[in-house]
Amino acid sequence: MTYKTYYEAITVSTTAVGLTAGLVAEMAPAKNVVGGLARIEVFLTITTAPIRLRYDGVVVTNTTGHYIYPGTMIKISDYNQLANLSMIRDSGAAVDALVQVTYWMSY
Repeated sequence: MTYKTYYEAITVSTTAVGLTAGLVAEMAPAKNVVGGLARIEVFLTITTAPIRLRYDGVVVTNTTGHYIYPGTMIKISDYNQLANLSMIRDSGAAVDALVQVTYWMSY
């Protein structure tokens, strides 16, 4: 079995942001050089402040989208959801959030 793993920390503030495009691209089905079914898992841990997120391709706002508490870990296993992920600091948060992201792919 071959696998790839990457890590990043993203500051989530008052402007919507996604995951780093280059790292998301590394998880793309086309990167599966062995062939067959690839498995991807991306873990996001929210720290410091609550955020809002969407992964349906619509840009999230600070009052819409899923409300995620600090300390929550989210697992995403679908490439399209990764590519479409949008995060923003919740309107009630006084400080920026830090989102720690681990990317993992096996094939």
